[in-house]
Amino acid sequence: MQKFGKHLIVTAEEREKLYQEVWEEPVSIVSQRYEMSDVALRKHLQRLEIPLPPRGYWEKLRAGQEVKKTPLPAISNELKKQVKNYAIKYKKSIKLATDEELSNKEELYLLTDESKELIKNKCSQVEIKQQLRNLHKFITEHKEEKEYRKKRDDELTNARFNFHYKKSTDIEYRKDNPILPIRVSGKVINRAYKILDALIQTLEQLEGSVELRVDNYNSYYSTDYAKFHVLDTSFDFEFKSYDRNKENEERFVLKFTMVKGYYDKIYRTLEYRETKDKKLDTQIGKIIYDMFITAYEAECKSELSSREHNRKMNEQKRREQLEKMQKAEFEKIRELKKTVLSWSTCEKIREFIKKVEEKLVDETNEEEKEKVTRWIEWAKEKADWLDPFVKCEDKILGSNQYIFDMMDNSKIIIQDTDEDDDFFNI
Repeated sequence: MQKFGKHLIVTAEEREKLYQEVWEEPVSIVSQRYEMSDVALRKHLQRLEIPLPPRGYWEKLRAGQEVKKTPLPAISNELKKQVKNYAIKYKKSIKLATDEELSNKEELYLLTDESKELIKNKCSQVEIKQQLRNLHKFITEHKEEKEYRKKRDDELTNARFNFHYKKSTDIEYRKDNPILPIRVSGKVINRAYKILDALIQTLEQLEGSVELRVDNYNSYYSTDYAKFHVLDTSFDFEFKSYDRNKENEERFVLKFTMVKGYYDKIYRTLEYRETKDKKLDTQIGKIIYDMFITAYEAECKSELSSREHNRKMNEQKRREQLEKMQKAEFEKIRELKKTVLSWSTCEKIREFIKKVEEKLVDETNEEEKEKVTRWIEWAKEKADWLDPFVKCEDKILGSNQYIFDMMDNSKIIIQDTDEDDDFFNI
């Protein structure tokens, strides 16, 4: 069972499932399933706008009385930031798809037919407003912020040569708020507003979103940035004028840049330049559809790249592990050879001792006989010390390599095998 993180974004299906759970069992039971406290689960339910049964609900239910279930609110407004896959749904998630499915060339292959139809319909129905009314909040905020910045910049320009006035002005004015980076002249800004309003409004209907950021360097200079999020991919955004025609008309260029992937970077650029016969106003639907296609393909390629990287890493790990095991096996073989050599040597020593003992029978010199006898005792001790089947300890050499002790220490591992016995020659 998945736990809820502090800022976890859930799918529409997960939200629906949690809603059903808290209406079928008390929160105290459901919270245990998610390994969290009642209080923590209630906070998540509130964040996801999931209603809870009213007081007395469980008593009525146990008594067999009819109870009404509060409907689960539709996903809208700020809740869209907490829930995904409420409009765009997958037949199978990117993570669970096979390599063949990720490589399928059909556009948006893993999305449901309903989601693909929704994207196409929304892109074909984009309308540019004729009037600057009911604009997206980012457009309204841009207009207000630009007016504020102009007023502030004029004040700071006038205060440039007056230290005390400049100091008071610096304190009076706040730092810049983030806005869309729209770089066109005031003459055409309203047309730019209408284009971007249609773009953002349509994207948000398809679970897209826009993230704004500003870098405040000082009182005179700041830089605005915007990221457009489509599916699970982010695009850097640029909107500016790029030239003027003979009628001194500004033409727009809209540019989206995407970098995707952790191991093998995927770079994509979508650029749309206005021409005399092709304005951005007529291209918004195509632009949005291109963003979906680009985002989807990048996500599939990124997942395939990640899997290929993991396969290579696993193969490298397997080879390294195999090399380590081979090294250990060869070390065991060397130990085994040494043990067999010791056993062969001790047997030869014992045969040699027998020859010496046979020769000793004919020896008549008692002094020489006593010397040879001492040597024979010494040689037998060394033969025993070399013998892996005899456990003993030498006063000088210490403990010998007893075969069963060596097996216990895993220096030699003997296993039943179907391999040929003649694995190596000693």
